[in-house]
Amino acid sequence: MVSVAPSQTLADCKGLSVRATGGIGAALKTIGAVPTSMSASEVRQALDSCVVKAVAFAPHAHMSFGTVETGKWWTTNLNPGTVNCPVVANTDALKSLSAAHRGAPFGSIDEALDRYIASYNDKTMDRWGP
Repeated sequence: MVSVAPSQTLADCKGLSVRATGGIGAALKTIGAVPTSMSASEVRQALDSCVVKAVAFAPHAHMSFGTVETGKWWTTNLNPGTVNCPVVANTDALKSLSAAHRGAPFGSIDEALDRYIASYNDKTMDRWGP
């Protein structure tokens, strides 16, 4: 989360206007923040003009939309994640595979996740931090 001012306690979030959607917005609302929905392309201007005072994005989106250049404070140990990050598979194509071949995609899940997380940390998180 990137904001125009530090939040040191949960009480600091009371009344905080934050661009946060879905479950992340709902979670922030429980601590008193005011979740606001807007398209990602509107966020930088909204933060610049203090229409919102904080933005909850995944780190790569903060980099893409320039919020780290405007924000004065950001979390490094509280990554609220993303609203969703689906993996899509064609079920008809999957069902058409032989039993021997059907095991390949499912047998590679752990290795693929490990590689994805390592790459994300190396290419995004290491460049994003303060």
